[in-house]
Amino acid sequence: MIQHSSQFTVAERTQRDVSKPVPIDQLVTPGISLNSLVYNTNGYVKSTSDVVVSHLSSGVQTFMLDLYWNEFTHIWQLCPAPFPSNVTNSLDDVVDLYWNGQQYRCEVGLTVDQLMNSIASFISSTHTNLEVNLLELLINLKTISATTSNKTSVTTSTYTSSNPAFNALGNSTLANTFASLGSYVFSPSDLATYRTSQMQNQEYSSFYNQSTNSLPSLDTVLFSYFKRIFINIVTVDLHSSANSYSFSSADNSTVFFSSMDLASTIVSNSNSEVLSNCDEINTSPVFNITTFDKLSLATHFRYVIDEDGYPFTNDTYSQYLRCGYSPILNATQYQIPNLNNVSTSNISAIADTFMPISFWSWAKGEPRAPSSYNLNSTNSNYTLAESDSNYDSSADGSQVAYQCVAVNENGWTVQNCYRALHYACQNDESPNDWIIPKEKKQYFEAYKDLTCPEGYRFSLPSSSVEMMSLQNSIRIQEAIYPVWIDLNDITVSNCFVSGGPYAECPYQRTVSEAGLAGLIAPSFVVAVVVLFLVFLEKIFRVNPIQTNRRRYWKRVIVEYNKKHDYEGVPS
Repeated sequence: MIQHSSQFTVAERTQRDVSKPVPIDQLVTPGISLNSLVYNTNGYVKSTSDVVVSHLSSGVQTFMLDLYWNEFTHIWQLCPAPFPSNVTNSLDDVVDLYWNGQQYRCEVGLTVDQLMNSIASFISSTHTNLEVNLLELLINLKTISATTSNKTSVTTSTYTSSNPAFNALGNSTLANTFASLGSYVFSPSDLATYRTSQMQNQEYSSFYNQSTNSLPSLDTVLFSYFKRIFINIVTVDLHSSANSYSFSSADNSTVFFSSMDLASTIVSNSNSEVLSNCDEINTSPVFNITTFDKLSLATHFRYVIDEDGYPFTNDTYSQYLRCGYSPILNATQYQIPNLNNVSTSNISAIADTFMPISFWSWAKGEPRAPSSYNLNSTNSNYTLAESDSNYDSSADGSQVAYQCVAVNENGWTVQNCYRALHYACQNDESPNDWIIPKEKKQYFEAYKDLTCPEGYRFSLPSSSVEMMSLQNSIRIQEAIYPVWIDLNDITVSNCFVSGGPYAECPYQRTVSEAGLAGLIAPSFVVAVVVLFLVFLEKIFRVNPIQTNRRRYWKRVIVEYNKKHDYEGVPS
């Protein structure tokens, strides 16, 4: 299993947190084609479940998968070919199959259930506030047809086993095929419930609710509905025949159909117009907020997939992310610096190459640890990384707090909070509308009231489109990079939050063991001192109130005896 550095984990969690208010159709996530990167490389075998989990652990959040409806057996399967009835008697055998001119290596006992169980186990193990994230399954439905290309029917018995164990494999409906994911699935029924609640709540409104295809925010899906994954049928390539699959009402309430529900867009990396259109937006001499608002409200679930002959490079991969497309790795090999052509079977190399640049927010290598900023003892200037090339030499070098975040050309970078920089003011009602004030301020000053014009506030982008609009605003308003955004880890190291320097980290333990000891120790010392003083008072100090009381009653008794005492025996 691939384990990323703590730096990657912090970057991933921070981007998730700032994206909480954004609808799930505006999320940008790294993805892979399971058929190309897993099954075609390793075979359609049970052991591939570990490979899938490794990709999930590396940070992959979107899987594209081909599912095949077997018209001979009437079940959904992963292997693209049917198993001849006489191929083997063991479910554990791996056999070579030939179908439609292609050769496949398939294990008889491999089912979609096993894949879903592996994904469900990963979801269960990461179902915490720190690790939770939304996964996407993009499904291409295909057919293993019982009719050949010349319309001749193949004898069903040729590909139907008489072994009951073989016939028990797989599921005959899509709903049952994904049943292993259980309550983690965000379904069309959940979406209908959400939209009903939105209609009933007349007072609730936001910029993103203006979309004609209203979808819940990431925060709602993860932390209100406690869902982790949704299934999007992006293509349906099922043959029309007596044996073809018929969708049920259970299917329609479990999976989304892109053409009807989610309006997904999948483009090819070979289409050069995609990046050229993005470049045109980013280099326009005039800021057109309508363009960005249209991207935010009228486009949904945008993906780009590469292929042999047009594989992603580091640059194009990053560009797509910045433009709001989720890139899906699908080629068989990639050109990786210092490694030349690398096969997709090398999971570590692929993860080490693409996952560190899989953020629309952070620049590569960010967020850096404070220890990476070293003081030069001769002139008190900082030893700066490449992203600090615009360092302001007028900043006060005697004050150091590398715990605040600013936007640079290539993304977010950690900066010294005491630097005087331009800062980003976002319109309260229009998240793609930004003003960059002319004056420069330290982060501690930028977050205060009245630093932004009326109707604007010191803020940060929550999506790739908002990030694009901010960088365009910085360019057109001729501000100088870097520019402060409202993000810092001042309260707790590596817990980046918005809301100024006093914002609390939501993941900090209420009282840590060290903090508890720190709280108890002073109280214990004070208690001991108080007890000691009380003890001294009891021994050495006479209480004047008590003394006066004793004298008073002694005097009263003496006076009483004088009046009532008799000499001798009374008669």
